[in-house]
Amino acid sequence: PPTQRVEDGIFAEEELNMDEREAARPIASGENFLEALVVDDVREFIISHNLDDSARTKLESCTLEQQVDVISQDSGNVRNMNAVVISRANKSQKEGPQFTSTKSHEYVSELVTKFIETLQLDEKASAGLRALPPKYQVSVMARDMGGVTNPSGAVDSRVRKMLRNGDGYLQAAAGAHLGNANLAKAARSVNQINQGAMPTDAVQFLEQAYQAFIAEYNIDQRAQDLVAMLAPMEKLEVISDGM
Repeated sequence: PPTQRVEDGIFAEEELNMDEREAARPIASGENFLEALVVDDVREFIISHNLDDSARTKLESCTLEQQVDVISQDSGNVRNMNAVVISRANKSQKEGPQFTSTKSHEYVSELVTKFIETLQLDEKASAGLRALPPKYQVSVMARDMGGVTNPSGAVDSRVRKMLRNGDGYLQAAAGAHLGNANLAKAARSVNQINQGAMPTDAVQFLEQAYQAFIAEYNIDQRAQDLVAMLAPMEKLEVISDGM
């Protein structure tokens, strides 16, 4: 296989044949796939709600993530959309995008699906991105993909970096989702380890999935002793890499 150097998911590949070079052509600098996915939605939002100059200017002054935050919220019962847009934009700029409403979750979920399909992400990168809470999904998608030759590797690297640097809420939420999505195979293969209802506690589930992983892949005691010293999210990374 070609030698690879990884820097935040950007791969420099050597010794590629002509077909591989064509397949691994870097994405153009400045290419932002999230922007391409939402630009028409932002334009449609402005037109459909007949925003005045002040509201439109305020929306356009927001970052891409903030714009997604503003337009993804429920607007069904709004009387003064101009005032609401300015208020939402101010809050998003001050506190950061949150995506807490059901409508926002649905909108971001649709964006994630389109993003995965557009970049043709592999199963591992797709599962990692889907595991994140909405505001972190948007943060990953909003990043420039310029120079990336392996979009799946780039997204997977960025998700992992976010998990390593994230708070307990992010890790628990992602761990629970990844536990269901990526580790179910190991848990199913050893039914005696994981019988009955699925644990609701993310750490408990990760531990059970780890025990299933040990049984399925016949991990020796020395390796078990080393992994036993890891934190739950580090165990998750070991298991997902192994699968």
